[in-house]
Amino acid sequence: MQLLFKRSQNKNLLGRTVFNLWAKAACDMDEQDAARKYQLNSAVMIYVDQPGLRRDSFILGLIVAIMTMTTLATFLWREIGLGWFGVGGIGVIVGTFVALLSYHKLRETVMVSDLMYGRTFKCRSVVEMAQKEEWLRRLTGSFKQTLEASKSWGGEQVSDIPEIDGEDAIKLFQVRF
Repeated sequence: MQLLFKRSQNKNLLGRTVFNLWAKAACDMDEQDAARKYQLNSAVMIYVDQPGLRRDSFILGLIVAIMTMTTLATFLWREIGLGWFGVGGIGVIVGTFVALLSYHKLRETVMVSDLMYGRTFKCRSVVEMAQKEEWLRRLTGSFKQTLEASKSWGGEQVSDIPEIDGEDAIKLFQVRF
């Protein structure tokens, strides 16, 4: 498995430089087969809690839907002959599309499919981009270990258990999962 990176930069609407980091794990056929066999594509690798993201995406989609319906109702519905249901339907479809697009562009949660098929990450600085690259290297290494372990699933594995001293054992049992 290899990890491919593409770096670029552009300006946002406020004139600030935004750095784009595209990353993709180049898997061989065995690794792709294992990911398909165990349905890993939809698995979450890293979950980042973003409490307002769904709400903000929904509100943006609602605003776009209302703007679309208002524009269609004001200018085009009679010429096209859509009627009110057509105007509402198009507004809902456009709003839903914008909400989903917004959600997927802004989410920080990384899924296996993001690495398998490639994903662009937005970064505010070169330092953040370097940190994200290192984070993705570690994440991909963990994913590779999972795929390697999947080759022996269904078989037996013997692991030696190290001896733990008393204080470490107490700390271990105090951890909550």
